[in-house]
Amino acid sequence: MENRNAELFLAEHISKLRKEGIELSGSAIVLQLEPARFMLSTEGKAAAKLDGNLLKKQEPLIFDLFESRKDIIVAMRICSRFCKDSINIGKDIPPVLDDMAQIVGPKARIFKESDPAKILGFLKKNNACLVKAAEADLSYALIAGKTLEQAFAATLILEKSARAYIEGALIGGAKFLDPLTAWLMHKLYNRSYSKMDAKARSQTAKDLPRSIPEDEMDVRKEMVKYGKKLSEENLVQGTWGNISARLDQKYMLVTPSGLNYQRLTPYDIVRVEIQTLDYEGSLKPTSEKAIHAALLSDNPDINCVIHSHPVHCSVFAAARMPLPVENKEEAALLGQETGYAEAAIPGTKKLKEAVSGAIGGGRKVCIMGSHGIIACGVSIADAFDNCRAMEKAARDYLDKASMRK
Repeated sequence: MENRNAELFLAEHISKLRKEGIELSGSAIVLQLEPARFMLSTEGKAAAKLDGNLLKKQEPLIFDLFESRKDIIVAMRICSRFCKDSINIGKDIPPVLDDMAQIVGPKARIFKESDPAKILGFLKKNNACLVKAAEADLSYALIAGKTLEQAFAATLILEKSARAYIEGALIGGAKFLDPLTAWLMHKLYNRSYSKMDAKARSQTAKDLPRSIPEDEMDVRKEMVKYGKKLSEENLVQGTWGNISARLDQKYMLVTPSGLNYQRLTPYDIVRVEIQTLDYEGSLKPTSEKAIHAALLSDNPDINCVIHSHPVHCSVFAAARMPLPVENKEEAALLGQETGYAEAAIPGTKKLKEAVSGAIGGGRKVCIMGSHGIIACGVSIADAFDNCRAMEKAARDYLDKASMRK
């Protein structure tokens, strides 16, 4: 990676962490530029270049992590609020959300900083753990990533999962994924899904078998716009989440599988036949295309479906319960309670049927157990507004629940 580009790229991701309220005091983010050459940013400040010997002197644990994990180019020490809370109450973060199981691992365990061998041993098969420092306020999460995007997504998802685990106690307690299921999700992610964004090549007009009509191109551009807004507002992390829009009675447009929202172009959006799920172009549609097709097919009043992973709604997803909506303005959009789809493995018929049963009959939003949310609308903007309204309603309810406690 060219040094100047790497520095700008790192600064951009650090800015996003700040925007999402991730504490950077005591942090260290190390990007490996090439063997024995690194870029180090501490406490969110400008990055400095250094060689392996200097990194070993300044950040010995991170240096050893690079030595033991030759497949990574990023290592991060992040002292975020809910991860530190988990450490201070002495609780590992279990797999309460399936995106955590995939990108982080089946569990984020706590280790003492004074026992680096156990830390490094655990991180050989997992991408994050919690580290208890001698001083409680200096405890942190240690994250490893094969790309900057993966490491930053893991940071946001780990903090979101820690919050879901801790705040889940306000609404009956978070439920855990089956350990075998969590392990299989992580294994599948490492084997294939994690490599998709790096391998995927954005399409151009030449890659499609037909010219795109102007009205369809307008929809594609709007999907790209709102995909980026989902990422910018932390309603999705990394490549998770997806969007569909009805094109006509036969076709829908959906976001591709495993491609980062910031890279999307209108030509990357995939046209899919609603009934057969056949698609055009070289990019695969989202793995949840069957959910989108079923909702659009069964509900003629729905023209857009957004599946996302908002932070506050994820507390309800982890607790496996619908979201009560107490604010009158939000209830006017969402109803007095959202739908709820039972937890199921992503991409399966069981999950499609659960979501299909939770949406319809006037209900356009639902919580997906251990997963995220579905928000539908008559337009992409309408579905996005419903997604935002759910997130606000979730935070409002949790704040009131906290006061009641």
